[in-house]
Amino acid sequence: MQEVIFSGTQIRTTSGMAEVSLIFDNSQNILSVSYSEVTVTRKLFRSGESEYFINKNQCRLKDVRDIFLDSGLGVDSYSIIEQGKIDFLVAAKPENRRELFEEVAGVAKYKVRREETLKKLERIDTDISCLSDILTIHKQQMTALDLAVTKAKQYKEYQENLAKYEISYLVYCVTCNNIEIERTKRILDDKVKEFKSDNTLLEQFNLEIQKLRLNLDETNERHLNVNKDLSEIRTQIGVADKMIQHAMQRETEIKSEQEVLEKEQQYNSVKVKLLEIESKKNRFSCEFQNLNLKKEASQFKREIYRNKNTFKYRYSFFTKDSSKT
Repeated sequence: MQEVIFSGTQIRTTSGMAEVSLIFDNSQNILSVSYSEVTVTRKLFRSGESEYFINKNQCRLKDVRDIFLDSGLGVDSYSIIEQGKIDFLVAAKPENRRELFEEVAGVAKYKVRREETLKKLERIDTDISCLSDILTIHKQQMTALDLAVTKAKQYKEYQENLAKYEISYLVYCVTCNNIEIERTKRILDDKVKEFKSDNTLLEQFNLEIQKLRLNLDETNERHLNVNKDLSEIRTQIGVADKMIQHAMQRETEIKSEQEVLEKEQQYNSVKVKLLEIESKKNRFSCEFQNLNLKKEASQFKREIYRNKNTFKYRYSFFTKDSSKT
C-alpha cells in the first residue's frame, strides 16, 4: 500500500500520506445511516497507520464495515462482481454459494455479529481465568496478612509491658537522682567557699593586668610614631626612583637624537660630493666640446651615471634609516 503515497518529483516534495474518499447516495436509506449522502474517507500514512472517517467524523474500520453489511458493497460483495467471478460462482461448492446467498438474504450481518460476540466471550473466559489466578494470589496474601496481624497484636502487648517497665525504671532513677542532688549540694557549698577565696586573688591579678595594659598602650604609641617615620621615608624613596627613571628615559632620547644627527651629517657629506661631481661634469663637458673628444666624454658620462646610481642608493638607505629612527 506504500506505492499509492506520492513519492515526489524534482519540483514537488514527497507527501506523508494518501487520502481517498467515496461518496454514496443514501436517499433510499440502503445504508444504516441517517444521512442522504454518505462520505467514507481513508487516510494512509507512511508509517502504515490508517485513519477512517464517515462524513468527516473519525471512526473505526469496524464501523465502516458495519455500515456496508447487507448492502452488497462489502469486501466480498455481490453488487460488483469482477470478470471471471461468475464462472467461479457457478462451479463453486455449495458452501461458497451459501455465503453469497446469506449476504443477499441479510443473514451475513448477524453471522458477523455472532462471530464478534463469540470472540468477546472467549476474551471474557480468558479474563475470568486471569481473575481466578488473581484471587488465589490474594488468598495467599490474606493468610500472610493474618499472620502479620497476630504478630502486630503481640508487638502491641510487648510495647505496653515495655512502657510499664520503663515507667518503673524512671521512678527508680528519679529517687537515685534526688539522693545524688543532695550529695552534690553539700559538695557545692564547699566549692562556694573556695570560690570566694579565689575571687580575692582574681582581683589582685586584675590590678596587675591593668598596669600591664597601660605599659602596652605606651609601647603601641611609640610603635605608631616609628611606622609614620618609616612611611615618609618610603615615599621619599619612591619619588627618587621616579626621578631616576625619568633621567634614564631622557638619556635614551638624547642617544636617539645623536644618532639622527650623525646620519644627517653623513647625508650632507654625500650631497657635497655629488655637487663636486656635478661641477666636474660641467667643466669636463666644456673642455670636451672644445676638443671634440666624444669618446672620452661618453666614458665620463657613464662614470657620472654610475656615481648617480650609487648616490641614489646611499640616499635611499639613509632616508630609510632616518624614517626608522
